[in-house]
Amino acid sequence: MGETSQMHVNNIILHIVDDQNTEGSAKEILADFNVKTAQNLDEALNSIKAEVPSMILINQELKNLSGLELFRKIHSFYPEIRCIMASSSNNIPLAVSATKLGISDFISRPFEAQKLLLSVNKLLAQKEIPSFIFPEAFWLKGQSTETKNFYAGIQGLAASAKNIFLFGETGINKKEAVLLIHNNSFQRSKKVKTIDFSHFPHENMESYFWSALTEVMAEPEAGSTVNKDERFGTVFYENIDSLDDNFKSSLFSFLSERREKIDKSIISVIGIKDKAKTDISAQKHFQGIEIPPLRDRREDIPFLVIQYLKLFAVKYGKSVSALSNEAWDFLMLYDYPGNYDELSSLIEQAMLHSNSAILGLNDLPIDNKMISEVSRSRASMENGADENKLIKEKMLYSVLMAKTDNNTTRVADFLDTPETILTQRMDEIN
Repeated sequence: MGETSQMHVNNIILHIVDDQNTEGSAKEILADFNVKTAQNLDEALNSIKAEVPSMILINQELKNLSGLELFRKIHSFYPEIRCIMASSSNNIPLAVSATKLGISDFISRPFEAQKLLLSVNKLLAQKEIPSFIFPEAFWLKGQSTETKNFYAGIQGLAASAKNIFLFGETGINKKEAVLLIHNNSFQRSKKVKTIDFSHFPHENMESYFWSALTEVMAEPEAGSTVNKDERFGTVFYENIDSLDDNFKSSLFSFLSERREKIDKSIISVIGIKDKAKTDISAQKHFQGIEIPPLRDRREDIPFLVIQYLKLFAVKYGKSVSALSNEAWDFLMLYDYPGNYDELSSLIEQAMLHSNSAILGLNDLPIDNKMISEVSRSRASMENGADENKLIKEKMLYSVLMAKTDNNTTRVADFLDTPETILTQRMDEIN
């Protein structure tokens, strides 16, 4: 899957217990840990959905369902979470069965402080720390602050099993970002499913959709032989922006409530273009993360440009491996309303147009609108250090002069500046 790095692990212990005395004893002994409690399967799954614990402590003797059966259900959803089982009987066959099912340790009740702490600390010490899996798609790679913050946000998502609003503007491939989220979740061993609303027939779309969704999210039946690798761990909902508000509200409610016979472990990712139109605070079972637009990742642009150069040089059998200074200046100044898709298209079209080993500014398919946008970037030069402002200003003049064949009259028109003032300023900074 690619590169990895270590990820933080919390010290949350989920204790599944319906006996107050046992609950109080465990909390006292495990006072240095963040102990959360659940009395039944639904409470346990909801707790895990909110924040995945480092481990589970489960009582075998529960009122409605044996601890072993309850573990079997949780383990089918979250096989990575390790578990200690506590029983009031020293039943060796039970301990053997529990171990075969995946229980990591089996201890007796009432708890003995030293034995419980030893078992918990041993399990946490052995716990495999999930590693951050870096993206395969090169456009998601980089060293800018925005990129690193995005990675940190994905790590935060991994600590929770909540549903996700994935925000991304036009020109951003959300599917590849969803794969990055999935690979860094507790569902990484399962499959990703995309439900694209644009593929449903307009007539009776809702009935087709609900039928497909119920099938995808169906809870595995008891004794099912379906391998967990064949089940879906993440479902991505694409092109939801065009749906009416009532339909969207129904979908959000369905994904939040997860009624009977629906797999509560599946992570639902809803792709949204317009962040301003979505009220995250109204959806307590969702959390949001935004794929940074390209204009906020200028530090990463040189790396991305080189990757696109390599990609299209191979695709079209060309030996282009560099850009002129003027071309670099333009690419660094431009704001990319079409984001990564637009940068990719610019480099591809330039590659097709060029007959040189170096792409020049004239090879880039730049129109007057794009030039005007770059010209307006002069306003942003009011911020930042003097040296940076000067560099940006020189880059801007370089781009405009190259694109207008050194016609200062046209450049002055673009900048809405008297030509005499422009030429004087250009002489000063050069």
